[in-house]
Amino acid sequence: MNAVLLRVGAILCLGTFLAGGAAIALAKEPEEIWRELSKLAPEEREKRLIAGAKTEGKVVLYGNLSADHLEKVKVDFEKRNPVKLDGYRASGERIANRVLTEYRAGKFEADVIGPSNEHVPALIKAGVLGRYISPERAAYFDTHKDRQGSWTAYDYNVAVIAYNTRLVAAGDVPRKYEDFLEPKWKGNFAIDMDPDKSLMSWLKIWGMEKTKKYLQAITKNDVVVRKGHTLGLPSRTFLSGPDTRYAEPAKRNQKGAPSVLRRFAGRLSAFGNRAKNLSRCRKDIG
Repeated sequence: MNAVLLRVGAILCLGTFLAGGAAIALAKEPEEIWRELSKLAPEEREKRLIAGAKTEGKVVLYGNLSADHLEKVKVDFEKRNPVKLDGYRASGERIANRVLTEYRAGKFEADVIGPSNEHVPALIKAGVLGRYISPERAAYFDTHKDRQGSWTAYDYNVAVIAYNTRLVAAGDVPRKYEDFLEPKWKGNFAIDMDPDKSLMSWLKIWGMEKTKKYLQAITKNDVVVRKGHTLGLPSRTFLSGPDTRYAEPAKRNQKGAPSVLRRFAGRLSAFGNRAKNLSRCRKDIG
């Protein structure tokens, strides 16, 4: 399931847990319920999750998925499960702000949260993410999950260096990030105002000092900062960009669409620590 999920904590748990076939409303912390479920045999765990999901009726997802991906998730989810999926789509920053606002106001609605990667530490610090050790996590590499169970990677979001084949000559194609420091790119390349995947990759590969110097250097070379991970705006098409999402140019298989040089960046998933609909989201995600 495509969703970046986070941990939420400070409202009374209202989830319903089914035991022995009877519905018993428990004022237990979500993490306590999850630990109890983890002790069950797989078939019994599945049975209780399905029963609880039917009682809850819906699951609420906040995510920074694209609109078409979110719709596909919704259709597939509701086809396979006896509940509805309510989705709220926004940027990672807006999702994180909404989560924190609702959490502090005691009106947290989301069961599953999907902000940008860089907001995860702040949400963990605020006590917003619930530790959930899904049995499915055993199949994930250690680099795709944290030890505490606050988040798990759910897919790869491919960020690439992209260029417009109609405007960039073969000999001028950017092949590494440092190429954007050359004078010929001055003012002709763009980067999203929220380049979380690229930024985290640079920090991991280069370290803090080199990443800082690189950002300062592309700023001096007049990189255009704007909203969007594509090469185009209504009023202008940029020659290239170091933080383009692969999905968009890949969808456009017409002549003149940008070509890409690929690299990978992961996304995270986590559960709300005060999620209302405990059973359904665990059932679907593991």
